[in-house]
Amino acid sequence: MEAARRDRKGVDDIRQIARQQVDLTNSFYRLIPIAGCEVGALSVLDADHNIGAFEEVIEILLGFEITGRILTAAAEMRSSIDPYFYIMNAVECELTSMDSEDLMSQRILQYIYNSSPSCRVRAVFSVKSKEATQLFNENALRKENHRYLWHGTKPENLIGILKLGLLAAPASALQTGQSFGKGIYFADLFTKSESYCTPSAAGLKYALLCQVALGKVDDSRVSAGRQIQSSSGQRYKNRSCIEKSGYDTLKVCGLEVPDPAFDITTENGVSMSLGPTKTYNRNEFQKEFGFYTYMQQNEYIVKNKSMTNVKYIVAFQ
Repeated sequence: MEAARRDRKGVDDIRQIARQQVDLTNSFYRLIPIAGCEVGALSVLDADHNIGAFEEVIEILLGFEITGRILTAAAEMRSSIDPYFYIMNAVECELTSMDSEDLMSQRILQYIYNSSPSCRVRAVFSVKSKEATQLFNENALRKENHRYLWHGTKPENLIGILKLGLLAAPASALQTGQSFGKGIYFADLFTKSESYCTPSAAGLKYALLCQVALGKVDDSRVSAGRQIQSSSGQRYKNRSCIEKSGYDTLKVCGLEVPDPAFDITTENGVSMSLGPTKTYNRNEFQKEFGFYTYMQQNEYIVKNKSMTNVKYIVAFQ
């Protein structure tokens, strides 16, 4: 009888925990409506990976909240302070328009032209973000393999990025372009990131050139079935497996690549791809690299936002 009572108490405890999980899940969904579940039951948030994904959704929504508050305050204070200066003070960031004849400007323009010769660049800004730079210096400087890479974004995300830095967005219905799961996506061809940029009301698009500490890179290829196979021989069904693999960055190899013979190392020790675009067919690629790939361009997926630092913003059409 005593054993039966103990078993019964254990079952009651489990039921109580389950009821609490359901109640808390319902409260969460009332606060944060999720699209894509109109014809199906919403899942109970009872697993670490689900909770972790929604924590990052909240972080993204925080970025939108901060942007909205800063813009609203800038509009209300415009009689006493220029809205631009108010916004820059609020995000603790300094933007400087670069001279088109500056050496780094010329390198950036070359980087763009190599894969997108028809792109019309309107301005290049250097970025100094207090919070992002401090986080990067504390965590990324001891990592090897720093490279300048592109990240495309929407105009409405810029203020949040300048304030909070880039976020490793979850692979959810709220996001696009997350082919290989959670992470911050970069490209070594401008045209790849360009496709993720949307125009502002003024018709301008914005791309970010970031210093990325790639660290230990797992070079991978994608099969026809979109399965990822790493250079170490591992086959990944999803991004969560990759996160446990011990690598800092996943590089998914593509058929179009900057010619590495023209790579340079800048004065601050960061690599930059300034070569023209080389395009392989799949047989040529297999012959040179020893495996097939079904990706068109390289993608770099970085797990940790502290390994990234936005250095330049390019305004273009």
